Amino acid sequence: MSILAISTAFNPDIDLMKKSIASFINYVDKLLIWRNSIINEEALTDGFDKSKIEFCGDCDNVGIPKALNYAWHYAESFGYSHLLTMDQDSVFDSFPSYIDAVLSPEAPEGFFGPLINKHQSINPAEPIYSYCPFIITSGLFISIPLIRKIGGWDEDFFVDGVDMEFVFHALEQGILSYHVNNVTLIHRLGNTETKSFLWKNYTTNNYSPERLYNLYKSHIIIIRKYKSAKALRKVFRVQNYWQRPLRILLGEKDKFKKLGAAIKGIIDGRRYPL
Repeated sequence: MSILAISTAFNPDIDLMKKSIASFINYVDKLLIWRNSIINEEALTDGFDKSKIEFCGDCDNVGIPKALNYAWHYAESFGYSHLLTMDQDSVFDSFPSYIDAVLSPEAPEGFFGPLINKHQSINPAEPIYSYCPFIITSGLFISIPLIRKIGGWDEDFFVDGVDMEFVFHALEQGILSYHVNNVTLIHRLGNTETKSFLWKNYTTNNYSPERLYNLYKSHIIIIRKYKSAKALRKVFRVQNYWQRPLRILLGEKDKFKKLGAAIKGIIDGRRYPL
């Protein structure tokens, strides 16, 4: 058993990305860092065993799927058994517990992700694994044979929707995804700010218009493409037809430009040829 990890980097916060790497690097055999922008490689690797780290990507922003497919083929070429995929701004609270869970003989057949931004006391009576159709790319742990069976990541996507497309494509082939319920990944979503309106606090991500366009478009495509995406359809409607526009109106700049980008994403997603 050998584990290859890949972390994608686009104008990263070096200190935060180093925390991310430190949270798992001692438990993997190799780390690929995919450069979607120019980064300070010396600063990023300072303090780590550099023999375990390899940079790849030509510093042009090609998104996430191309990087993940590169890592999959790299793993196959060099005989790795499993792949861990990471974002630059995600930090495990207990990676050893995660590895113990995903490699346990009691683990279900499928692939895995940690809980995201959810601190909770572990109840021994609760199951460690639970089926979940919303496994994100960061923290995903999967065997190489399963990636081969699924066929890798769809490079028609860029950032948003990459994870959901992979999950539902896998589901159509009878491959399930599971949360590991005793491990948390602290994952930063955009430039998050806490705002208040009347008596209630809420958070806003401050995504750019371009990011919102791709978020709406990619999720609409997935909802149209996969019959199994019923749960995503319901969540998407609540979060992105009501909650997100309201938060943009109440607490973000460039409100109408962002809302216009979201509407264009919906229209283009519905027109996208399947």
